[in-house]
Amino acid sequence: MRLGLHLPGPPGPFTEQDLAAVPQDTTLQRAFVEHLRAGRHWHGRTGMLKAWS
Repeated sequence: MRLGLHLPGPPGPFTEQDLAAVPQDTTLQRAFVEHLRAGRHWHGRTGMLKAWS
């Protein structure tokens, strides 16, 4: 998992030390870290949506 922040994910659960190393310069970066600190999960998804015509 790349975290969307150009950082590799840890091999196990995130620790506070892992989260402290994530840049928190933007609102999205801060929201990401707060989301994980709150005990929630981040799921990566891929795919395409068909445009409605």
